[in-house]
Amino acid sequence: RCTGYWPSPGGGALVAFEEVDESHIPPFAIMNAGVDSPHEQNEQHRYPFAGAANPKVRLGVVRAGGAADVGEAAAPSEAPTWFDLSGPFGADSYLARVQWDCGGSSLLVQVESRDQRSLALLRCDAATGRVSTVLTEQSDTWVNLHDMLAPLRGGEELVWASERTGWRHLYVHSADGACLRALTSGEWCVEE
Repeated sequence: RCTGYWPSPGGGALVAFEEVDESHIPPFAIMNAGVDSPHEQNEQHRYPFAGAANPKVRLGVVRAGGAADVGEAAAPSEAPTWFDLSGPFGADSYLARVQWDCGGSSLLVQVESRDQRSLALLRCDAATGRVSTVLTEQSDTWVNLHDMLAPLRGGEELVWASERTGWRHLYVHSADGACLRALTSGEWCVEE
């Protein structure tokens, strides 16, 4: 994923964003051997080595508000609404995907366990901060991340891709996560 913020549909009255805190991770020097200047030979990066602490990540949403005059810094109009994403797998999970539902009132968030064997689809209410688990995918090896999630009928149903049969296929789920029907099946995979 290359995005850390997501404007709501219909003009972006709300903006969801990711906050990453890596201040507790020690810097690691990376040598650039082909550089002539001694000041440019080292780069410092915070790198979470295996078994060590990972960056702390949170997801919030703010109202976009009005624009400031040119040359003026705009102050935030209100505090962000923060979502507790620790429910399915604890605080040390991976924020994998974020998108708005059809109406822009809630976010559909994919959170993956650090061992990558479980993936939860969460619904995060932008007004209240309430988080509920819509569905969970499990695998003995790992769950492949994908972008195959599409709200239908004003958010009453969702199209979701799953490899639960060993092949990636599309399924229709109700808004509360119940699988209603398979759209595809067979010994072949639906591609993105």
